[in-house]
Amino acid sequence: MIHRTCLPVLILLSLLQTTVNAQPDSVWARIFDVGGWDECSDVIPLSDGGFALVGHTLGEEALQEQIYVMTTDSGGNPNQAMSYGGGFMDMGSTLLQQNDGSLLVAGWSHISNETEQNIRLIGVGLDLQAGWAQSFGGSSQERCYSMLQNHDGNIIMAGYTSSFGAGLSDFWLLCANTFGDSLWSRTYGDSELQECYSISETSDGGYLLAGYTGSNSNDDDDFLAVRVDNLGNIIWQRTFGGDEQDKCFDCLETSDGGFLLAGRTSSFGAGGKDAWIVRANSAGDSLWSRTFGGTFDDSFQSICLRPDGGFILGGWTDSFAEHNADMWLVRIDANGDLLWDRTYGGRSSASWDECTAVKETPDGGFILAGSTGYAPGEWQDSDFLLIKIGADPMDVEHSPPFLPDGFELQAFPNPFNSVSTIRLTVPFSQNIRLSVYNIQGRMIQEIVRGPMNLGTHYLTFVGEAFPSGTYFMNLQGEYYGATQKLILLK
Repeated sequence: MIHRTCLPVLILLSLLQTTVNAQPDSVWARIFDVGGWDECSDVIPLSDGGFALVGHTLGEEALQEQIYVMTTDSGGNPNQAMSYGGGFMDMGSTLLQQNDGSLLVAGWSHISNETEQNIRLIGVGLDLQAGWAQSFGGSSQERCYSMLQNHDGNIIMAGYTSSFGAGLSDFWLLCANTFGDSLWSRTYGDSELQECYSISETSDGGYLLAGYTGSNSNDDDDFLAVRVDNLGNIIWQRTFGGDEQDKCFDCLETSDGGFLLAGRTSSFGAGGKDAWIVRANSAGDSLWSRTFGGTFDDSFQSICLRPDGGFILGGWTDSFAEHNADMWLVRIDANGDLLWDRTYGGRSSASWDECTAVKETPDGGFILAGSTGYAPGEWQDSDFLLIKIGADPMDVEHSPPFLPDGFELQAFPNPFNSVSTIRLTVPFSQNIRLSVYNIQGRMIQEIVRGPMNLGTHYLTFVGEAFPSGTYFMNLQGEYYGATQKLILLK
């Protein structure tokens, strides 16, 4: 069933509508605190040199998850942001930019209750306002994890469906025009579980879909790859795996017409779960496979093909992290041999960092997107994390590039009319208190109080309820304090 609706929208962070006119660096990191539990799923470079991110946010007060999209400039400074939803739960998983600069955002939504989920496709303008939205699905669960625009200009979405097909869940491939009108769809699977997490267009105009196949009664999951023609007809399908849980999260066509699959395995390797890649030829026959990891859990989530036929793989590692999981970037040659790897993460024993997407940037570097979390005791938080690195990360000092040397507190614009953006850089994870006082010394608003992860955070002070005048923003860290004057002009 397809529903075409006007989509209610809500701007969550007016601070993100302010552009910081700073010179972009080749190496930087940004943490975006959207306002609650926030997780980033995907990132793409934009035609203007900036970036667009998609994920979801769960507000601290409203217990409803919403799709969240934001854009930045080339230096990672926020431009605009918008959330989309209004139902029980709305999750953003992937996005792409069309030739006119507009965006298409895909994910899924709970339509009427906790069990009915439909794929959601949203057309978004340059200002991030939703122009239209389409839903695809039946009375059970459907999700979209991957999307591309094919050589005909149509939109190809891949995920899974529990409403249609042969089993508990099947791979689901959908083709729609640029307004979200369905052109055709196909399901692939048997009587058990199949979930698709990635799609890649092949050089012959067809597609490769990748995910996993398994049973509802045990953990014997295998990589599943399905190659289809341009209309979704099966050319071949293959499984790869052992006796335990093996799941594929990304795929692409290699320079010789073969394929690379990436994910994690519990069947092979050194740890509980190891990152795993499988190299196949054009007929889907396995050529070789490699595991990467240590004694703990590790996973690949995203692949980039390099000009020399090698690959960049992004994911997360527990085995090589300083504390909990760290972002993990791995460079291999065309034969799967390790060239180098790097981790990016926090120094606190209560933090974790995960990479869900890595893309090449026009300058030959890479942009990594994911989430950074902090969980001291019962209090937990998760924020968007965006890291830009150069073409050769091994030329950079080994410590993660987003570990700042000291505190930074800046408000802009200042003076301001109603809303001022606060840029706060924290050198290590610690308890932070940031408050605003009037000229009589009375606190009028507490912006932050509690644990904050290391990195650069963007916050906001809304002065609409206060009269024009002079105010003071006071920062208190564990070993640092600062005060800055704010001028509110109405």
